[in-house]
Amino acid sequence: MLVRRVLVVSFFALAACATPEALEAPVAAPTVDVSAYLGKSPDALEPVLGEPALVRAEGLGAFRRYDGAECSVFVLIGKGEGESAVISQIEAGARQPGGDAPEPGACMAAIAAGV
Repeated sequence: MLVRRVLVVSFFALAACATPEALEAPVAAPTVDVSAYLGKSPDALEPVLGEPALVRAEGLGAFRRYDGAECSVFVLIGKGEGESAVISQIEAGARQPGGDAPEPGACMAAIAAGV
């Protein structure tokens, strides 16, 4: 009888650990801190994103596009102090027309992971 009670109590204790909320807890998608790259040299992105798919220079500024399977990262480069080029803005967009634009940090993480 004691063994039966111990088994019943153990069963309920284990069942309490496996709540639906615990089983369905969302896992945070990896992300990159975009603000860490603002004001830095554009070369700082290459170890993370690789070579850009498109580079376009216009006057004192430039534009770079890095493509992943599901999204693209758009980097605007402007003139920093002196004559140095610095990253002034980072945005992201879906690769499919009409798709939702992802957060830039999430898109950068996906491209860095090869997704």
